[in-house]
Amino acid sequence: MGRLRQIEADVFALHGSWKGDDPPWAVEALAACLQRGPQARLGFASAARIWGLAAGQNTTGDRLHVVVPAARAFRDTHRVKVHRTRRLTSRDVTTYAELPVTTVSRTLIDLAASLTPTAVELVVDDALVRALTTVPLLAGALNRNAHRGCRGGPLVREALALWDVGPLESHAEAEVLRWLLARGVPEPVRQLEVVSSDGRRLRVDLAWPAAGVVLEVDGYAHHHGPRKLSADHERRSVLASLGWSVLTTTTAEVRRGGTNLLAALRTLGVVGTTRTGSRAAAGVRADAALWSARAGRTVSLG
Repeated sequence: MGRLRQIEADVFALHGSWKGDDPPWAVEALAACLQRGPQARLGFASAARIWGLAAGQNTTGDRLHVVVPAARAFRDTHRVKVHRTRRLTSRDVTTYAELPVTTVSRTLIDLAASLTPTAVELVVDDALVRALTTVPLLAGALNRNAHRGCRGGPLVREALALWDVGPLESHAEAEVLRWLLARGVPEPVRQLEVVSSDGRRLRVDLAWPAAGVVLEVDGYAHHHGPRKLSADHERRSVLASLGWSVLTTTTAEVRRGGTNLLAALRTLGVVGTTRTGSRAAAGVRADAALWSARAGRTVSLG
């Protein structure tokens, strides 16, 4: 039989319930919340670790972060950092594996205050691509919590703007699209569905229908293996036969500067001569209709 082990001043755990001398991180995390009352929740980097967000990785030896109501006068300890907040509604808290924790959306807003704008974009894209949260949920959390003085709110709202037009299916697509827009490339249609003459439906990553240009973003996880590689080549051949100019890129290319990609987009009329339009859905659909009418091919947005 195990013996009781003191974890916090008023919290004990049965030592025999884990292996080794030191209690697991989850035991310490739960004890930290129990010690600080029923409204305490794990937040910031500790919540990011629970949700598997990039900003919470490699935090094994770091302090625990606990969010409590502003009225509670808990002090920091060598192991626990206490964050006081005036806003912590039931919609911003949950439980994961018995651990009280802030939701993914609230965690993103809290974390953003200590991250660079680029890091905020990466962690927001990560959460949305992996469906850890949704655009409406994150927008709702911003409306509740991005009050005056909330440093992370504006950064998350700016990062979320990329997703207002439409969905993205991978981290690579999000990174490449952000890179393109930052360099003045007109907003492409995302996940455009092209229907070939034999009824085959092809969904392309990014497209500029008015210029007849498709950009496929290759990621190792999605295009690895001979079968997938063969399917990708066949799909690009079908698109080319329909009159589309098909370009491919990777995150590695754009991180190296993407000079050749930008040059190809200029040559094909995407940059410099194509109407930039607006990022609103209506402008995107107008582009698709223009391409369909001009080429006499069926193009739908799915």
